[in-house]
Amino acid sequence: YIPEAVLNMEFRHFGLAAWFGLVIFVTASCIVRVLTHERVVANGGIGLKLSALSKLFSPLVICVTPFLLPKEVMVNETRYIAVSTGLLFSYLTKKMICFSMAKQTYATFQVEAIPYCAIMLWIRLDDNITAEGASLLLKALCVWNAYRLVNWASIAIDQICKRLDIYCFTIKQKKA
Repeated sequence: YIPEAVLNMEFRHFGLAAWFGLVIFVTASCIVRVLTHERVVANGGIGLKLSALSKLFSPLVICVTPFLLPKEVMVNETRYIAVSTGLLFSYLTKKMICFSMAKQTYATFQVEAIPYCAIMLWIRLDDNITAEGASLLLKALCVWNAYRLVNWASIAIDQICKRLDIYCFTIKQKKA
């Protein structure tokens, strides 16, 4: 049995509803995973659990922020919202993995999420922004997030190659 409301949905609205459902599922799964991680369970204490959960703050804010946008923007600019969100998540995920591998601390709130949240809130709260202005802001956000991702990856690859004394795409000749 499929509800009538679901059958009458446009594909893009169904996609947004599915995205929201997926966000809820992934967020709940992450919380469960963090709270049941072997180090958190072994070391115990509510402080360690809260510290571990705090690392999910930025991803949660990023997931919720697009749903604050006006309906017209959500309907007309779904692609740019999804691309900018995906690029930002990709950037934060890569950063989190590198920090974890290097045994470095990872901040509770990532500064990289501020422009994303600020633009989403600006579009929501400023009545003077037209549909074209919102579209331009979301396109600029996509370009900004793509630039940040590529720039950070380039810097990280360069630092790793220098630290390990290797080349990125070729095999280094042995010294005689």
